[in-house]
This record gives sequence, C-alpha cells and structure tokens, in this order.
Amino acid sequence: MVSWRDAHTLSRANSVLLWNRNNAFCGKCGSPTERNAAGHLRRCSSCNMTHYPSAIPVGIVLVTDPSHQNIVLVRQPRQPPGMYSCIAGFSDVGESLEDTVHREVAEEVGIEVSSVRYVASQHWPFPGSLMAGCFAVAEKQEV
Repeated sequence: MVSWRDAHTLSRANSVLLWNRNNAFCGKCGSPTERNAAGHLRRCSSCNMTHYPSAIPVGIVLVTDPSHQNIVLVRQPRQPPGMYSCIAGFSDVGESLEDTVHREVAEEVGIEVSSVRYVASQHWPFPGSLMAGCFAVAEKQEV
C-alpha cells in the first residue's frame, strides 16, 4: 500500500512527465520548447514564450436530501456492477466551482441543489486535474 504522501508525489510526478511530453512544441509558433531543470516550465526556442503546466478544475460533490438522511450517487457504464460514485465533472471556461456543481448535478441526475459548500481539494493525475470536493443539498426531499 502506498502512503498518501507517496501517492501525492507519484501523482504530481506523473502529471509533470505527461505535461512535458505533451508540450514539446510551442502552442504559439510550433517551434520546439526546452524544459527547465525542475521540469515545471518550458520555454520556446524561437519566440521565447514560457509555458507552465496547468491543472484542470473538476467539481466533485456529495449531494444529500434536505434532511441529510439520504445521499445521491451515480453509476457510470464503465464502472463494475455495484460500484457507485459521487457526481463529478470538469469546470467550463468562465464557470465558478459552484456553477460547475449546479450544472453537473442537473445534467447527471436532473435535480437542483443549494448550499454548495467547498470541503477540500486533491490533485488527480488523470488527466492532470484539481478535484474540488463539495457538499450540496437537494432542493427537494425526493432524491
């Protein structure tokens, strides 16, 4: 079993390696980029543009009914039978974390939520995301 500390280190290393591999060329002019010693930035050899790795924001939410007696989980087709998860989805450009949670819950299960509360975040290496965990309450008791 890998410790949380080691898992974080491995997750970060995986993301930096993938980012370096996928950014060997400048997104502005197409010329090769050069990696700095730490691997956390790349500079274009032609236009001198500096490229930095970015994390894709993802909202993940545990939804409860108003009485906090029931929770809403989803099952994705790719998951094995009996496996369920919280609702999650990528943030769109210009969207707040709260907007992401409202939209994803409405899209995935068709219910409205309120009281979106941020809890904690965690780096997720697939595909280099920052998972922002939230709680939310369904507007109606029937969930």
